[in-house]
Amino acid sequence: MNNIFKIRPIIPFLKQFDETIWNHGEIKILIIIRNQADRLASAYARKSIANSNASQVDFERSYKSNLKNYFENMNYSKCIEELHENFGKEKICVLLMEDISKIEFWQKKRFC
Repeated sequence: MNNIFKIRPIIPFLKQFDETIWNHGEIKILIIIRNQADRLASAYARKSIANSNASQVDFERSYKSNLKNYFENMNYSKCIEELHENFGKEKICVLLMEDISKIEFWQKKRFC
């Protein structure tokens, strides 16, 4: 039985989906990652709208708390490594959110 609190529970789910459910060809995984600092700042900005105590100090406290509590979820290299181990490098395509405005971001036709 899978632990729902396990780091990256999506990987065992995708593995089971690939092995037991999907029988219409092979699955491929497209993952779009965002710079962690921008990701944390954006999350704080969304949350701070309703926070009357929003400030630089509160942001730094929130940032440190997120890093402490969610560091493994933000460890993109470990996530990609686990995806490669489970599915093979040829089935994984990693794109950077910061490149979304570049034509190269959208030219992954061979992968898809």
